Parts: sequence; C-alpha cells; structure tokens
Amino acid sequence: MKRKRSNPQNGFALIEVLIAVTLLTIVLVPLFGTVVAAERLERRSEKATQALLLAQEILERKIAQLKVEWTNTNNDVPTGIDVPTGFGARITIEDAAELAPFTVKEVSVRIWIPDVTDPYELTTMVARRKTP
Repeated sequence: MKRKRSNPQNGFALIEVLIAVTLLTIVLVPLFGTVVAAERLERRSEKATQALLLAQEILERKIAQLKVEWTNTNNDVPTGIDVPTGFGARITIEDAAELAPFTVKEVSVRIWIPDVTDPYELTTMVARRKTP
C-alpha cells in the first residue's frame, strides 16, 4: 500500500492565517470605532431634535397665551407640556421695545439636555398694537 505524500501547497500555513487575521484586525478596529462614534452622534442628534421641538412647542403656547392676555408674563412651562427627564426648560418674557403704534415683547425658551453644556434657545418677538 502506497502512502500519499502531503503536498506543502495544500491548505494555508499558520503564518498566512495569522497575517490575514492581523490585516483584518487593522482594518476592522478603526471601522468599529467609527460606528461607535456615529451611534453616539445619532443619540446626541436625537436629543437635540427633541429639545428643539420642545422649545418650539413651548414658544408657540406662550405666544398663544400672550395673544389672549398680553400682560401675562408667567415664566412657567405651559400645562400639558411634559419636559423629559433630565431636560431643563427656562422661559423669559420681557418688554423689548415701544415701536409706535406697537408694543413688542421678546419671548425666549432655553432647553438644557443631559451631556451638553450649552442650552438650545429659541427666541421670537411678539408685537401688539397699542390700545388708546
């Protein structure tokens, strides 16, 4: 019975496998870091969008309240609006200018979100014709 000789060219040598794994690792590790950074940015972007939508809703409600009662300078978040856990909201209503024949108020809404140092702010001017 004849024995088959093993051909040194059959299969992969251990060194070839190690080189392939090393090259694959060199390519995939930075790619994995990029994916993790992209996920982090996506979460931050979601929070920023949520903060701006919240600020817009509060601002619209405050403008509606001013249209009904011009002297209302209540800086509380309007009822019916839920500020998410960890978020902070601050509203300011100030007399801005007297432009004949209008009185102008500045309405600002600032929203703070977790892990972001600067607040998101929306500001608008609301004008009303002076009553004689």
